Amino acid sequence: MPTHELWHRLMRDELGFERYAAHGGDLGAGVSSRLGQAHPESVLGVHVMAIGMPSDFDSDDFLLTQASLYWFTNAISTSLRPYYENGKVVGPVSYVSVPTAVALFPADLDQPPRSWAERTHNVVRYTTMPRGGHFAAHEEPELLAADIVDFLRTLRGDQGLDF
Repeated sequence: MPTHELWHRLMRDELGFERYAAHGGDLGAGVSSRLGQAHPESVLGVHVMAIGMPSDFDSDDFLLTQASLYWFTNAISTSLRPYYENGKVVGPVSYVSVPTAVALFPADLDQPPRSWAERTHNVVRYTTMPRGGHFAAHEEPELLAADIVDFLRTLRGDQGLDF
């Protein structure tokens, strides 16, 4: 069962939440996006720190670029297995209709322009952080937490929720 379905079961069936929000960076950004895509009736919004490639992306250029980077630097490792599984088994995100916030940290690898993110997500918040990188939750926890809280506050107002 895909990870996003496990998260949905956890939130709804085990923890009893009818509505919830999700956050993810790196691999978790894809899981959170798929969660919002698959269960818009339950997901208030997603807050991500990365955006995957659109389904209409040129798969040959991407493949050659990725293969070259790993081949020439001899940097491939078995830690990439979850990325392979998500790409092959789950597939790309087509469109996430729930409100989405994107937080970009300048030292992170993924720096998609807003127009790229809007191809696959309903982007309502796009924040370029002043500092931080791939491990933002460790490097800049205050910045990340503040952005998530500010995003959730906008959802509270839109949904008439009190939390």
